[in-house]
Amino acid sequence: MPVELDLAGSIRLSSLSPLTRAPNIVGLYVFSCPRLADVEGLQTMTGLEVIMLDDCQSLTHLDGLRGITSLKMLWLASCQNLLNIDGLTGIVSLEHLWLSGCTKLRSLNGLRGMSQLEGLYANDCGSMRNLKGLTEISNLQELWLKKNPHISNTTILQHMTQLEQLHLASCQQLSEIKALHRLRKLRNINVIDCPISSEQLAQLRQDLPHTRITASTQSAK
Repeated sequence: MPVELDLAGSIRLSSLSPLTRAPNIVGLYVFSCPRLADVEGLQTMTGLEVIMLDDCQSLTHLDGLRGITSLKMLWLASCQNLLNIDGLTGIVSLEHLWLSGCTKLRSLNGLRGMSQLEGLYANDCGSMRNLKGLTEISNLQELWLKKNPHISNTTILQHMTQLEQLHLASCQQLSEIKALHRLRKLRNINVIDCPISSEQLAQLRQDLPHTRITASTQSAK
């Protein structure tokens, strides 16, 4: 029988290896476990659909998730020492991923080719240098990238023709949004506190007349 396991707030929990003896788990909640440094032991849990690992301050990588083919929702928000998400490579079943507040995460490598991903929430990832990991993610409908100071353009998003919600507020280097003009399904765009010229915004509003655009304008330089 499928079961859900709640270990949230287990301050002494340092390993998930004993869970290899519980293959029927479909939902695993281990957020706020400060000693948990990895997720080894989950590879055999092929029925896992939901994992919540928010606020696991010692977690640095996700290699223990390799091979889980049923995962649909994964929470990793505020895992401030998470360095990479390469362990997600090949988990094409993933539909929603939360990464907000992962301040040491430098890239989204590991997400390439995730054709089922619909929602990505990666606000305030201050070390993220580029968005190359979003290549070939064509089914994304909701994307949150607020407060990412190194994002400078939207070129990588040009193939996301299913995108409906885009939040890029307070990306202080973002000054070019040409790629958004072809995303006809966009219903909401938030680029407030981004150095985007009023001319670019006017053109975007002309090209996407049915899209709600929230922005603070600047004069062209």
